[in-house]
Amino acid sequence: MHIISSPPASKPFIVDTTVTAVTAAVARAAAYSAVIAFTSVTAAAVTASTASTAVTSAPSTPAAVTTT
Repeated sequence: MHIISSPPASKPFIVDTTVTAVTAAVARAAAYSAVIAFTSVTAAAVTASTASTAVTSAPSTPAAVTTT
């Protein structure tokens, strides 16, 4: 009969800590990605909105448009 020695007590703790750290890093990266995506979409929407506002509010006379 073989006696199976148990692993050191610190080993599972190290694994748990590593898993926790990796999970936190992945979650952080996902959060950053979401913020960046939201910022990009918002910036694009603001740009589109500004462009459409500029087009609709632009004077209809070509002379006024060319002088701006």
